[in-house]
Amino acid sequence: MRKSTFPIAVNIFCLFCLFCFLTLPAHADAPNLISNGNFDQIKDNQADDWNFSSAKPEIFKLSFPQEKDHGNVAQMDVSSAVMSGYFNQAITVKPHTNYQFSALTQMNKGSILIFIHGGADKTKLDTRIYIQTLEDNPLVPWFWDKRWIEGSSGFPNRELGLIRNFVADPGKWEPVSIDFNSGELTSVTVSLGAYFKAGQYQFDDVSVTEIPVNK
Repeated sequence: MRKSTFPIAVNIFCLFCLFCFLTLPAHADAPNLISNGNFDQIKDNQADDWNFSSAKPEIFKLSFPQEKDHGNVAQMDVSSAVMSGYFNQAITVKPHTNYQFSALTQMNKGSILIFIHGGADKTKLDTRIYIQTLEDNPLVPWFWDKRWIEGSSGFPNRELGLIRNFVADPGKWEPVSIDFNSGELTSVTVSLGAYFKAGQYQFDDVSVTEIPVNK
């Protein structure tokens, strides 16, 4: 009597599924270290777990409007270019660990600066993302490709982190990201906001996740 091969096939299939599950990238399920990164938790026109800082707070109007397909977003309307201002949040990190920052940004004009910072002297971390609109880059796309401006560059001879540049279409959401290493730090601050230019700025889906070590 011929034995059925069905149980063997089922076992092989189950082992294959288990193998696929175990080899999935760990960062897919890595927790977001940013609290209220989607700005859905709002009380008295203030986003929970976020602070705001500027030497000229009177030129900033902060709000958290509802946007289609996004829910609440963080918005700042800046009336003058005399000073910068930032939403910020301190997070706990593991020393000597790689992380990825990501967010969605949108502006009608101006310049955005996002920076992850902490420590001092030899332990200092200063990783930055600069975002400008296409209107502020008249050579794009007629003479320069957008990709030529975007990219990463290090601080020469200083282990402070990286700088990454982005060029965005006014009024369109732009996903941005950058990796950083925590060095000796156990806490860093994430800041995002307007960099010395008037305009309307919006932020959503802010996250910092640990990058798994390849074994």
